[in-house]
Amino acid sequence: MIDEKVKDELINSLLKHSDHFLLEMNSFYPFGHTVNTNFEIQPVQAWLGNDFPDSQDLIDFLEMSFKKQFEKHEIILSAICIDIFLKTVKNGLETKQDAIEIRLCSVNNNEIIHYKYNKNGDNKIEFIKTE
Repeated sequence: MIDEKVKDELINSLLKHSDHFLLEMNSFYPFGHTVNTNFEIQPVQAWLGNDFPDSQDLIDFLEMSFKKQFEKHEIILSAICIDIFLKTVKNGLETKQDAIEIRLCSVNNNEIIHYKYNKNGDNKIEFIKTE
């Protein structure tokens, strides 16, 4: 079971990092954060030797890296954040909404959370958790 306070702090850290990607860099590559055994949140970015890596390669690399850290008991929680489209169908019409997917992982539990996002007129990102 993932401690809710730690999970919320990790998610807030991921949303802040996502905000930076979306507003200042105008691009988004998968990235991760971990929580170590001292309950410290640590951002993690992967470099695969290329400025434009394949997103799935980054995700695979982060998952492998986090698995090794869990095995060594270095971390208690990890999360990978990915830019996605959420598709919905209403009255037969399919629409896409910009969103991020957060993949949380602990030793005993995995969870996926989605946040839709919009850029508003004040050049800020509004994240809305989906159910």
